[in-house]
This record gives sequence, structure tokens and C-alpha cells, in this order.
Amino acid sequence: MELVGPSRKVYSSFVPDREFNRHRPTNAPMNEANATTFATLLTPPGRGAVATIDVFGPRAESAISQHFRGKSHRPDRDGSAEIPVGSVRFGCWLHSQHESPGGFSPGPIDRTAALADVHSELPVETGEDVVVARTAHNRFEIHCHGGVAAPRSIIRSLVAAGCRAGSISKWLESEGRDRLRREARTALGKCLTARTAMILLDQFQGALGDAIAMLASLVRDCDVDEAMRNVDELLEFASVGLHLTRPWNIVLAGAPNVGKSSLVNRLMGYDRSIVYDQPGTTRDVVTAMTAIDGWPVELSDTAGLREDGDAIERIGIRQAMRQLAQADLVLLVYDATCPDSRQAWGSVTGVNSRRIIYVANKVDLLAHDACVGIGGLGVRADLIATSAATGAGIPQLWESVGQRLWPKAPQQGDAVPFHDRHVELLKQTRTALGNGDLQMAANTLAAITD
Repeated sequence: MELVGPSRKVYSSFVPDREFNRHRPTNAPMNEANATTFATLLTPPGRGAVATIDVFGPRAESAISQHFRGKSHRPDRDGSAEIPVGSVRFGCWLHSQHESPGGFSPGPIDRTAALADVHSELPVETGEDVVVARTAHNRFEIHCHGGVAAPRSIIRSLVAAGCRAGSISKWLESEGRDRLRREARTALGKCLTARTAMILLDQFQGALGDAIAMLASLVRDCDVDEAMRNVDELLEFASVGLHLTRPWNIVLAGAPNVGKSSLVNRLMGYDRSIVYDQPGTTRDVVTAMTAIDGWPVELSDTAGLREDGDAIERIGIRQAMRQLAQADLVLLVYDATCPDSRQAWGSVTGVNSRRIIYVANKVDLLAHDACVGIGGLGVRADLIATSAATGAGIPQLWESVGQRLWPKAPQQGDAVPFHDRHVELLKQTRTALGNGDLQMAANTLAAITD
């Protein structure tokens, strides 16, 4: 089983309407041209090698010309006005003299000095290297360094020049995408692994839409049995689909000092949790992101479950119980050298047994005969024996996790409902089909794509 190293989520406060449009000059004329020129970040906010900004509207050329200077060393080809449709230019994005990392204040650019800097042999240190492509008469793409700072600064410059910061949802609507494709395109920007992105790409290219169209055809033909089978096949992937853009939450729980933190560190491949032989070391919920066979998971290390403990530890235990209630899967851990540590399992109530995997840790400290026969020691036949110290049993534990969370993985081209809305409407469709209400079934299917 392939294990992918830790990944760290990067979130940004990149909210176009709130973050950028307040920087529009108050004296900018609010005419139609001004209102219909948008600067939209097409790539997901966060880490990335390259970011792409779409600038579309009557003021696109003039707004870009205020900041872009080509590096061709030919002044006649250095403005955006000199870029033919279908051509690209490499150059420098020059910011206002009053821009700073901590804020933004529109101000004039000394264009003579800027051009002198661009056409000198000295490197330009005050601008951002960009590639500008003209894709239509009034449409440009700006390709800059990825991350948060570079695209944020460029969009601020464009807003100060009279553009309006757009959202990806509005951009997709303007492109005429149908609703499922818009949702898939938005979800693609939130994918955490290549595997989940490939599944969503299939949906963007029409896999789910085609499946819904086939279902609608079956309903029109009154083929209820086949329609219900098709709905069931789609719902079989519902759990996987809803976790294409958010990780499965796996919570480790058990008595203090059974090695939960050590197990998290072994599963992650690096020291994420503090490990100490004193019970109660972990008091807060410690989380870490990784991937199993391309599926994103978040491990949560929780406080040890026990009756006593100081006030802070009791708060940690309450947090642990909340995490257990929300978990997609619970790893209940006990110390194989201390059978009494299984008593803490009784504290875990209200969790469906299908969401629990029982784990014996520290088996490296057992005698060989006891380790070999741990499954038959009167504990549980499905118990997984592990050692955080040596790595024994870790592949088997990951395999068991996969069997519980994604027992059937979508194949290339499979239709997968990936939004809560899709799943709920498919369930309503199945109920309507079961009741013989074909009109209601047709309406709920239409609502998925409308």
C-alpha cells in the first residue's frame, strides 16, 4: 500500500469582493465599462508554482497597461496594447509606489523611471515577473508566481486601476458552464490529492451529468427497477464523493499512555505529537494531514480517557469525546502489555461499531508467543496488533482503514456525486421511485443539473 507523506493545508483570506473591491478608487467613474471589467483569480488560493488571473472587460487593456512593462527591450512592444490576440509577453508587473506588504494605498507610478529600470541591464527588484497573454480583444491572462502574496498584489493593482475583483463562481457562470460543471470546477480547486482531482476531473468532463441524463431517460421510459439500480450505484460512491475535497477524520482514542501519540507519529512518518511516558501528556486535540493511496485523511490525537485528572486534562477529555462523535473512523487503542487499559473503551459510547477499529499497541514488548496469538487472547478477533516503536502492523492498520472508509473506489470515468446537494437529491429520487412517483423522481433529477 502506497503511503504519501504529510501534506499541510494552506488557507488564505483571499475573499475577492471584501478584500479587493474596497480598494477601488473612490473617484473612479462608475460607468458600464468600469462595472463590467473583472479581474478573477482562476487558480486555487494557497501554495502553488503559478497563479493565473483572468482580466476581462472593456477596461482590461488600459488597466494592465498601467502596471505591465515588457522585457523585450523594445519600447514599441512593451505595453499590453501591443500584444496581439493569441500572443504572450514576458515582463514585469510594476506596483504603486505606495504599495506595501502590510497594506495598499493607490498612488502614481513614475513611468519614466520604471521604463528606465526595465530597459537597463540592472535587475528590476521592485516588480513581479509575469507572463501576460492576450486571449481575446478585451481578455487577458496574467500568469505570476503562485501562493497568496503575488496574485493578491496584482489584483489589488487592477482594482485600483478601475477593475472589479471577481469570484470563480461568477467567472464560471459567465463562461456558460452548466451547474454540475461549475460545481466540479469549484471543487477541483479544493482537492488535496491528485487521485481525488482526477475523479473530479471526470465529473467536470461530464461523467455525473451523463449518468443523471441516463437516469432521467429511464424515468421517462417508466423503467423503475433499472432507474433504482442506477441510483443505488451512484449513492454507493456518495461517501467517497463527499470526501474528495475534505479529508476523512480518523480519531485515535484510548486510555492515557497507551501510545496514541507515538502511533500518530509512526502513521505520519514524522514527530507530530509530543511523546512522554507520563500519562496525560496530550491534553488538546492534535491533528495532522496525510494521504493513503491518494485518499486524504486527517489524524486526530486526543487526550487519554480516564476518570481522574486535573481540570485542564478533563477539558481535553471532553474535546476528545466531541471528536469521537464527529469522526469518520475511530482507532481504539490499548497497551498490549497492560490489559486493564482496555477498560477505557467503555467510555466510548454512541459510536457505530462499523466506525471503530480496535488496535493493540506496544506488541514489541510482548513475549513472542503472546504477540503471535494476540488475536486469540480473548480480546477481539478483529484486533490489529501494532508497534509504534518498530512499525510492526502499520501496513495492516492502513489496509483496514481503507477497507472501512473506501471499500469500493471509483474507476476512471465513473460518475460520482461529490456535493451534499447531489446526494440528498439522489436519495429523494430513490424514495420517489420506491413510491412510484415518477413525476417527483423526474423533478428531483432535474434539480441536480438545473
